[in-house]
Amino acid sequence: MKHISNVSNWMILLGFILLSLVGCKKEWEAELDGDAPRLFRPSMKGALVATGNYIDVAWQQSEGAGAYKVEVSIDTFKTIAASIEVVDTTGGTVPDLLWQQLYQVRVTAIHPSDEHKNSRPADFGEIKTPRFPTIVSNPSASDIGMNRIVFRWVNEGDPVTTVKVMQVDAESKTESLVQTITLTSQHIMNALVLVENLKASTQYRIALYSGDKFRGENSYTTKEPLSGEIIDLSGQDPTNVNLADVISSANAGTTILLKKGALYDLTSALSFSKSVTLMSNDDPLTISKARISLSGISNFGITANSNIAKLVFSDLEIFTNDAGNKYIFNPNAAGNIDLLLFENCILHDMRGVTRYRGGMKVEQQVFSNCILFNIQNYAVLTVDDNKSSVNNFTFENSTLYNADVFIVNKNNASGNYKILHSTFYRGPQSGRNFIDFNTNTISGGLEIRGIIFAEPKASSGATTPYSLTGVKVNPTTQISSGGNYHTKDFAWKESSDAIVPSTIEYTKISTDLFTDPAAGNFRIKDNGFAGKDDAGDPRWRP
Repeated sequence: MKHISNVSNWMILLGFILLSLVGCKKEWEAELDGDAPRLFRPSMKGALVATGNYIDVAWQQSEGAGAYKVEVSIDTFKTIAASIEVVDTTGGTVPDLLWQQLYQVRVTAIHPSDEHKNSRPADFGEIKTPRFPTIVSNPSASDIGMNRIVFRWVNEGDPVTTVKVMQVDAESKTESLVQTITLTSQHIMNALVLVENLKASTQYRIALYSGDKFRGENSYTTKEPLSGEIIDLSGQDPTNVNLADVISSANAGTTILLKKGALYDLTSALSFSKSVTLMSNDDPLTISKARISLSGISNFGITANSNIAKLVFSDLEIFTNDAGNKYIFNPNAAGNIDLLLFENCILHDMRGVTRYRGGMKVEQQVFSNCILFNIQNYAVLTVDDNKSSVNNFTFENSTLYNADVFIVNKNNASGNYKILHSTFYRGPQSGRNFIDFNTNTISGGLEIRGIIFAEPKASSGATTPYSLTGVKVNPTTQISSGGNYHTKDFAWKESSDAIVPSTIEYTKISTDLFTDPAAGNFRIKDNGFAGKDDAGDPRWRP
């Protein structure tokens, strides 16, 4: 019996060897086909680096190689944008590339005497070159109006003299010069100019010069013109405006304009039963948004059994005077909303932002270009029973800080959830799930990309680095993630029932990365941070 056992073991071992040889043959097939064996493809050494309009590439030595060819492309190698060939070294720099452009990179080992023995190209991935070094300030959404744009810069170096405004054709991308503005001493002192008489919903490129010397530029798209019925309250004293009455008497689809910088203090119940848009008026020179304080009410209401096509809150600051008990929305009745959009808003000091019970169904909820902070235990989104639902959810180009919870959902979602290019700091709370669907499913999948996960919010008994549990969801849900980073004072807590999104570690803590995170300033101050140009809320990028 022992002899039979030994024979069986030898047969099993032989089987493994044969399988390994088959696997190796498949792996080497691309290198070995043809009349002469090819060199093996180079292996990447370290990460791609782009600190200017060039890309540094490094690789391991390939035996037998006499040189290496590095190629870059912007269209996945349908065409070659640039290439270099290097000899007697295992690294190179591809120079003179476009600024702020995503490039794909590949490297080929070159045989010293027979090109047929060159390796196949090795795919080294992709990297984006940084923004042109400039004194021009990154634009904010509040800088852009329908017919005018505020163009800002920092006064450094040679005195600035001129701004040129180019209109960009959306299809051909050709440009035409539409304005040349000679800067006055007042413009220079303010470090800004208001560019007026522009077309709505049109692309522009605005460039700054010191004489003939180019100092930087920004691209913009002006806002779409307002359509339908418009109620303009921006010329009225906000203390004399009863916003609840205005909304109640407005026709479905009405846009209501509030005065930038003004405070609207709600002291009487306000319920929505039809489509309406609330937004600040078009005044790019006024930085402060129209402010809505829920001082005399617990939350906005949704009238039971309403069917609402669209609720939009744009360029507003909404807050409460009781962060322990109040919400923006907290309906507990059946109803339908096709789209709930918060765009370029600041939302703060509340128990929860949106909480749904009693059969309220939202087809799509979006937070775009928003800042949210001081959110307690009912989260940015809570679907609090299995009668209610939010089928599609997007959180993009936004910042969340000092928040206990992000998303809790007690029902399935028939669409998709997207968390994109956003910054999280002291939120969610240590020990909590980043996203908690329990065993429920997101049928269209979950996408988490371009996120900076900084220090979570402390919880009782937690030790540093504070940790978050990953995504708790039915394992049939497809999760895709990439381009995410976490700081050294952040950790993922191990959990058998949670899926952890892929993240790259930034080896310093949050205060080394951000200018003043405790004060809500997440401007990236470390230019060595690999994700500075494509991760986190874009408003904070250098």
